[in-house]
Amino acid sequence: MGFNVDNDSKLVTVDHSHNNYAITTIDGNPITSNYDGLTVTSVFRRTKNRRGKSDLGDNSPMLYAFKGMHGLTTQYSSVASLTEHFYEILDNFFTEENASWDIVIPMPSSHDIANILGRRVVRMGVAGKFEPSALKKITAQDAQMQSRDLRIASKDRTKINDYIKKFAKFNSWDTDFQMKSITVPKLRKYINPVTFGRLTSRKPPSKILLVDDMVTSGTTLSYAKQAIQERYPMAKIEALTLLSSSK
Repeated sequence: MGFNVDNDSKLVTVDHSHNNYAITTIDGNPITSNYDGLTVTSVFRRTKNRRGKSDLGDNSPMLYAFKGMHGLTTQYSSVASLTEHFYEILDNFFTEENASWDIVIPMPSSHDIANILGRRVVRMGVAGKFEPSALKKITAQDAQMQSRDLRIASKDRTKINDYIKKFAKFNSWDTDFQMKSITVPKLRKYINPVTFGRLTSRKPPSKILLVDDMVTSGTTLSYAKQAIQERYPMAKIEALTLLSSSK
């Protein structure tokens, strides 16, 4: 099963006859990868797809449709088809792995997908508590402070600082920093986009599950793991995402 994208109507639909963009059937999912020591399990496996200049969705059209990005939309029938497989894939995985976590922490985002996924994990009975405030995004001011201490080529540090200043000019220094404002992707890895917030749980967690909508390079999730381990160095941390990397 894959996705079709109609560039004229900007409609994303599910198609069972191919695996374009993703494998969304039960067979072949989930996929587990390792990023700098962090185990990341993804419900649906993304596939490599040759993109034309006019293609929408940046190789993740259904995710863009969920978020309302690029003007993309989807249909209830496609969502229902994905949801059915989503629940079964998760249930099979949790059962096979005998999975359990003390808390679930969503990656901070302006979209609600990670929160929905995290709450679903708790409702399935494999995690104790949902902690939506455990991580928060850095501000533009935080990003600028980080950039000053970077031990990288001066030209790259200058570029990063210019992107941050431009973002702050059109927003404010107290605004949550958007990593996409650093338009050169290879430079984004130098800025840690998250910081620790707070937990409502009083007992230090020993097993933690991070949740996000998609993993690409694993950099942001690795930074999140680092932020949490600074507070809870003995905690075992894993991650769950809706979509895998396409690499």
